[in-house]
Amino acid sequence: GNFYFIELSTDLQTRLERNVTPHRLASKFSKNDIERSKKDLLETMEKQNVLGGKPIIEMWFITHWHGDHYIAMCDLMERFGDRVEFRTLLVNTPLIYNFPDRVKAMLVSHPEIRHIVPHTGQRFVYADATLDVLYACEDHYPGEFKDSNDTSTIIRMELAGRRVLWLGDSSPLSS
Repeated sequence: GNFYFIELSTDLQTRLERNVTPHRLASKFSKNDIERSKKDLLETMEKQNVLGGKPIIEMWFITHWHGDHYIAMCDLMERFGDRVEFRTLLVNTPLIYNFPDRVKAMLVSHPEIRHIVPHTGQRFVYADATLDVLYACEDHYPGEFKDSNDTSTIIRMELAGRRVLWLGDSSPLSS
C-alpha cells in the first residue's frame, strides 16, 4: 500500500514526478529507515507550514482496511498526534469489515477527527483539490465480497488541471 501527502501549495504534477523517479528512490537512502522518514516528514511539514502553528492534515483518505493502507496514519498519530492537526478521515467500509483496533484507538484519542463516509456521486473540495467518489463498497450490494480489496473506494482527484485516479487495491469486481 501507499500513502501520499499532497501539498496544496505545490502543483500535483511536480509532487508526483518527484515521488516516482527511480533516481530519487535509489538516492534517498533515508526512505529505507521508516522511523527516520516519518520524523523527517513531520519536520518538513512543520518547516513548510507558512501559516504557523501545527501542520494541518486536512483529510486522510483510506480506500479499504488492509494494514498497508492505514498503518502509516496510525503510526503518525501515535507518535506525532500532539504536533499535527488532523481534521478528517475519509473512509467507507462494509459492516463485515470493522474498523481496525488501532484506528478505533486513534479516533478515541483524537475525538476532533471527523469521520466522513464517502458514497458514489459525492464531491469533496479541499482548497484547490476536488475529489469525486466513483465507486463505494455499497455499489456492489447485494453481492458478496471475495475479500476486502473488493471494498476499495475509488476516487478521482483533480488539482491544478491534472487528474489522479485513486484505486486502492480494486479488483475486477469493483472496477
